[in-house]
Amino acid sequence: MSRAQADPLSDFKKHNGFEHFEIPRYDIPLTMVGQAALRLGLHRSHQAVRFGRLRAYVPEPIIEHARTIRARWWARRAPRTTSRP
Repeated sequence: MSRAQADPLSDFKKHNGFEHFEIPRYDIPLTMVGQAALRLGLHRSHQAVRFGRLRAYVPEPIIEHARTIRARWWARRAPRTTSRP
């Protein structure tokens, strides 16, 4: 659909008083991790992390190490009790 064609959203905005205004954009310096994330395209979708697509970019040993760290963190945060009420 080209920009010249009308669509329901444009019609809604036109008839309900929405106005277009420019917002200034700023460039910010990135860390090495941020640069790598951009090069891998991870900025394109927050769902990449949610649905496990991030695993395609991360080697398995790093994933295993992260799981170990997470398990240790949860063990400290919520220690298991031996008796139940």
